[in-house]
Amino acid sequence: MLSGCGKPVAGGGDGSDGAGLSGGSTSSDSGVEPDPLSTVGNGGRTGFAPQPLPATTSKRGSPTDIARALYGITEPVEGDYTERVQTRTSDPSNQVVLLTQMGLPDDSVRGQRRRLEFHRQGSEWQLEWVGVQVQCWPGRGQEDWSDAPCG
Repeated sequence: MLSGCGKPVAGGGDGSDGAGLSGGSTSSDSGVEPDPLSTVGNGGRTGFAPQPLPATTSKRGSPTDIARALYGITEPVEGDYTERVQTRTSDPSNQVVLLTQMGLPDDSVRGQRRRLEFHRQGSEWQLEWVGVQVQCWPGRGQEDWSDAPCG
């Protein structure tokens, strides 16, 4: 029996993930958490595990719509599932999307976020890179955002 359903939440480019968490075990030696939406060099990729690109990486529509179509959960999810999408644009041809999913119905993984990098080619957006981080339930591994799997 389903007791709740996913609630998509629109997000701004503030670097938070929608759950009051803005970093994880990806901090640098200076103690400053890297910005997962950074568009400077590859700095925003720090702490994300690279993922294979889907078979079709070029689509019409906004990067936010493409991210949700590729990785969003469209069916009802039990519990307090939330989905948040944030974007940052470095110029009109490049956009970074952060898709954060919390309250996943999984014994080990509490939350998951993907960083997707898009480049505009004509009237379509080309997905060029995807990375993932997870946050574990207490007692199942790291409770901060990390590229290490939950146990």
